[in-house]
Amino acid sequence: MCGKGRKPGLHRGPRRQVAGGPFAHTAGHLSPVTGLESALAALKEIVEQSEGAARTDVWDGDFDLFHPETKAVSHYYRFKELAVGRRYQIGDTPESGPTGDVVTVDPARTRPLRPTPRLDDHPEGSAIGVAQETFNKT
Repeated sequence: MCGKGRKPGLHRGPRRQVAGGPFAHTAGHLSPVTGLESALAALKEIVEQSEGAARTDVWDGDFDLFHPETKAVSHYYRFKELAVGRRYQIGDTPESGPTGDVVTVDPARTRPLRPTPRLDDHPEGSAIGVAQETFNKT
C-alpha cells in the first residue's frame, strides 16, 4: 500500500488524466480533474452537455455534427429516441418525449455483440481482433 490505502500503480494523478487526444474534436471542454475546483467544473460541463438526464431540455447546447442547422440532442435523450422509436424535434420536452420522425432499425443490418468482448475471443491478427485492440488502446 502507498498512501491513503492505495496499492502501488493505482494512483490517478494529473499525468494520468485525459486532456485531449482522440476527444479533442468534441464540442465539450475536456480538462483533467486535479482537485475540487476542476472536479466541479467537470461536473458543470457534464450537466451542460446533458450526458445525464437534464430535466428541462433535451438539447445539449451544441449543433448536430451531421446537421449543423439543428441543435444536437443530448446522449441521454438520443438513447430515449431509440427506445421510443421517434426523433426529438423543436418543441419537444423531456415530459412530451420525442414526437418527430420515426426511428427505424433494420435488424438484418445489425450485428450481435458479446456482453463482455475479450481480445482472446479472436484469432491473433484477425481484423476484428486488431480493431478491438486499437479501440482498447485508444
